[in-house]
Amino acid sequence: MHARGMLGVALAAALFVVPFVAPETAQAATYPSWDEIQRSMQNEQTKQQEISRVQDSLNALHTQYEQATEALSQRQSEFQAAQQKLQQQEDATNEIRVRALAAAQRAETLKSQAGRAVAQLSRSGGTDLGNAVLGTQDASRTLYRLGAVSRISESTRNLASQATSEAKSAKALSAQATTAEAEYRRLATEAQQKAAAAQQAEKDVQAALEAQTANESTLETQLATLKGETEQLKAQRAAGIAKEQAERAAAAAKAAAALAATRAQAVNGNLSTQTPAVSSGAVGYPLAVAQVTSRYGMRLHPILNVMRMHYGTDFGAAYGTSILAIANGTVSGVEGSTLTVRHVVSGQTVYARYLHLSAITVRLGQTVSRGQSIGRVGNAGLSTGPHLHFEIHVGSVSYGGGVYGSSPGNTVDPIAWLRSH
Repeated sequence: MHARGMLGVALAAALFVVPFVAPETAQAATYPSWDEIQRSMQNEQTKQQEISRVQDSLNALHTQYEQATEALSQRQSEFQAAQQKLQQQEDATNEIRVRALAAAQRAETLKSQAGRAVAQLSRSGGTDLGNAVLGTQDASRTLYRLGAVSRISESTRNLASQATSEAKSAKALSAQATTAEAEYRRLATEAQQKAAAAQQAEKDVQAALEAQTANESTLETQLATLKGETEQLKAQRAAGIAKEQAERAAAAAKAAAALAATRAQAVNGNLSTQTPAVSSGAVGYPLAVAQVTSRYGMRLHPILNVMRMHYGTDFGAAYGTSILAIANGTVSGVEGSTLTVRHVVSGQTVYARYLHLSAITVRLGQTVSRGQSIGRVGNAGLSTGPHLHFEIHVGSVSYGGGVYGSSPGNTVDPIAWLRSH
């Protein structure tokens, strides 16, 4: 092999050693997103806040229940005391009534004795004084009449006076006992009503406590379920990320293997390595030093691992290497990391396309000259490392049956076209 050929192989091996970048997954993640986990955790927090409010309510209800129980105990004690006083008063009233009845009976007895005494005096005096004295029901008048009679003995007057006093005392005691009994009965009834109200209040608080306790239990169950869902989402996410990382690692390993195989082919001379001299014609190469790393035509894609049309030629180069216009022309397309330039060469319109660029240094509609720097080598898009993917379309930009199909469309082999022009 001559020196230039050896230099080309060496350059192919040297320039192809580029950093490997694993491709981003093209599919949407099938595992829970972090936003979903955040929402689940927020649901947990909301439920916990609801439980805290219920617990605060339970604490307040416990305090109310203690107060209601204490009030009930006090009201029951008051009712028992009122009943006891009422019973005592009833006993006292009954005793007074017995005394009043006895006093009334004694008054009648004394009245009868006084009457008999008067009658006896009347018989002894020959007058009808007994009828006059006993003919009235009024004790005072009886005394008056008895006092008017000089022959009534002192003992008789004392008997009549005592009978009247006993009768008045009995009547007064009976009235007082009746009034006191009525008052104690009223107080006992009022105490009973208060005790009943306190008992109902205690029942109401107890019912509220039971309801809130049941509510707390339900919320705790719901919170446990939410926590379980959150943990499940976290586990699913962790498993999904691990699987995705494993798939990326496998794809990276496969791409690295393909890259190594391509490098070996370049070193062994299976790929053409071009180190073109400056052309004296109208067309030049897109790189000052162009190392072919993947040819035009059907190939096994190094990342996707499927057979598909390769519409251009890949030139390995360091990241940021200047990209050159192949001929005089006009920039007809700037799309992301892809640049299209329209040329007219030997009366034929062609479109040169430059892909995976890290920078585009011209603007749409700008006129460019052969050899002018129009961009820089990059690693954008579906790429295993810094390189230039270069296409030639004749007449118009067309991929035939669609991009990544098997039809070449309007594309031609860039190396063959460059050599022929």
